[in-house]
Parts: sequence; structure tokens; C-alpha cells
Amino acid sequence: SPTTIRNSYRVLAGVLKWARNEGLIHTTPCVGIELPKQERALIRPLSQDQVLAISETMPEPFQSMALFAAATGLRIGELRAVTWDRIDLDKKTLTVDRQLDNASKFCSPKTSSSYRVIRLGDETINRIVQLRDEVGEGGADRFVFSYGDRPISRTVASQWWSKARNKYPDIGSGFHQLRHFHASQLIAMGLSPVSVASRLGHKNAVETLETYAHLWEGEDDRMARAGS
Repeated sequence: SPTTIRNSYRVLAGVLKWARNEGLIHTTPCVGIELPKQERALIRPLSQDQVLAISETMPEPFQSMALFAAATGLRIGELRAVTWDRIDLDKKTLTVDRQLDNASKFCSPKTSSSYRVIRLGDETINRIVQLRDEVGEGGADRFVFSYGDRPISRTVASQWWSKARNKYPDIGSGFHQLRHFHASQLIAMGLSPVSVASRLGHKNAVETLETYAHLWEGEDDRMARAGS
């Protein structure tokens, strides 16, 4: 597929660039290469009813984790890395300054734009406080969504999503669908691409539009409403 070819090319180009910089080769052949175009599939976000139905198939802490993802738009690595010291209950904010890799080790966020502070709604705050009260206080650096002191692995999260998909086949693959849902809710509220990009931690509004432009109301739609 075009994606596989592009990913393989990036690895090869990186290796050859390193070899050139180290003086192992004089030049790299990865110049002027025309890669196959990637057809970006349009995002079809979940509905609120679907999100609630998905969460209800999961036990705690996965149920709260799914609802928190839908309410914040966090990437799965960011979501798994949330600890209590990153949540300010008084200011109702969440600081996103790290994520967990596949080995459940802390690492930097995806890009420099991924560092952000986002506000949390009252319902979201109440939900996670209830979760905290149920599992006990623990330390400030304890993971919000965890098995005891251990963070939830990407594999286990995927397994619970797969179980939900067995019941609801049209929900797409993985917790990233909840990030798309959150973006769709922001857009439906009339927020600008710049605001949505800031909330999601995108590099800029261009990245946001490349993914979600079709969800914004078009000029034709506005004119049709104005003339109705």
C-alpha cells in the first residue's frame, strides 16, 4: 500500500542520510523520488450514543478511560500517561507534557505542539474523582488509569476495544476513534481550526484541516441556511 511504501522509504532514506553524514557513502540515491499518493479516508466520527455504548461494554478503569478520552481528545500514549499530579482539580486543567511508549515508559509527546494545558469539564472531573475514591488515594504520581501501580498497556486497551467492536462492528479500530469524536464535538460547537488544533496538540491548523475539513460547515451550507 502507499502507506507501507512511504514508511519503508522513510527508514531507508534515514539510514542512507546517516551513512552519508558518517562518510560511508558519498551521496544518497534518495533524491527526487516520487512516492505514491496516499488517499486520505474521510473521518466518520462516532456519535455520542456510540461512545456511551462502547464505554458501557468495559469495566473500570477502562470505562472511565474511554469517557476521559472522548472528553479530552488525548492520544492513546498521552491518555495512558495521565497521573494525578498532572490534573489540577481546582483549576480543572490537565497538563499534557509526556506520553507512554509501547513499553510503558515515559517519553516526550509526539511533537513540540503536543505540550499543552487543556481545561476539563465538571462531569469529567467528577468522573475521575469518583474513580480515585473507588480505588483509593495513592500518591500524586499514581496513574489515573491503572492496574494498581501499573499503567494500562496499549495491548490491553486494544483488547477491550476489540471486545466492544465485537458487539458494535462499526466503531472503528482503537481508542483513537475517541480522539476523532472529541474533534467532531469541538467543530460542531463552532470552534475554529486554530482552536481545535491547540486543543488536540496538532502542529498547526493545516494539520487539523487535512484531517477534519469535511466536518466544518461549508459556505454552501451557510448560504442555504441563510436563504431558507
